Amino acid sequence: MMACHFSFNLIDSIWVGRLIGPAALAAVSTAGFYVWVALSLGEMVEIGLIAVAARRHGEGNPERAARAAAAAVAYALVAGLVVSVVGWGVMDAMFRAMTVPVEVSMLGHAYLSTWLLGAPLVFGFFAVEATFRAAGDSERRF
Repeated sequence: MMACHFSFNLIDSIWVGRLIGPAALAAVSTAGFYVWVALSLGEMVEIGLIAVAARRHGEGNPERAARAAAAAVAYALVAGLVVSVVGWGVMDAMFRAMTVPVEVSMLGHAYLSTWLLGAPLVFGFFAVEATFRAAGDSERRF
């Protein structure tokens, strides 16, 4: 999963740098610090869920594992919403503290605002993915 996160950031940087330019690349890189912190918080939910749900599966109690997973998904969605609200609240101060040029700050604000809209879904994805991993089914077949 960490390789996937890294790849996501790398691909974003390649496309933005080539198509939009150096200021946009600087904006994505600057906003990336908050994204990295947010993803780390999402990973904590995932790790905790895996520990609890895998133990419940190992005990032969899939109902309790399902309850833990449902609670973790709900918690992850709320945590993602909190990360989004906090992100919108600290975004301007963060760019000011990094003393980036105005153009980079404006582009970074646009990039991070867009990312923050999807943060609850990203956190929810972490929890759902952790549910499958905890059950020993990391390759879900439909």
